[in-house]
This record gives sequence, structure tokens and C-alpha cells, in this order.
Amino acid sequence: MGISGVVLAVNRLGSWSGLGTAYGVELILKAVLLAALGTLGYLQRRRVVGQLGEPTRGLFARLAAIEILAMAAAFGLGNALARSAPPRAPSRTPTR
Repeated sequence: MGISGVVLAVNRLGSWSGLGTAYGVELILKAVLLAALGTLGYLQRRRVVGQLGEPTRGLFARLAAIEILAMAAAFGLGNALARSAPPRAPSRTPTR
């Protein structure tokens, strides 16, 4: 679902020059957060879940809190992207 949202947003972006717009910056931030969430999920699976039988000194809680904050930021950016108008394509004047 996250990847399809990024693909849709890139399609709405139109060109590389659109990355300099507010919409483009929001898109970049959301893509970075999506990658961060994937990384955090991987770290949680690899480090924390394997150590659940051992005392982890709050490792699970810290990683879960960071993941929740990143997810909340991604939801906020998704909301901002939904409410932002995509950059307009340069107008082409017809030649006669």
C-alpha cells in the first residue's frame, strides 16, 4: 500500500523539477519515512523478537515507540499530500 501511494504521487508529480515544490518535498519525506519504517520493522524482527525471552531493558518499548512516531509522521505527511495540489505541468502554447 505504501509503495502504490509513492508510485501514484510520482505519477502526479510529473517531472523531476516537481521535486522542488512543496508537494515534491512532502513526497520525498514520505518516501524516506516509508523506508525508515521498513528498516525499523526489520530491526525489530531481527533484534528484539529474538531476544524476547531475555531481559531487553526496554529495547522493545524504545523501538516500538520510535516506530509509532515514524508511522504517525508518515500518516501526517500522507494527509498533507492528499490535501496538497500536485505541481502543475508547464503550459504548452499551441503553435500554428
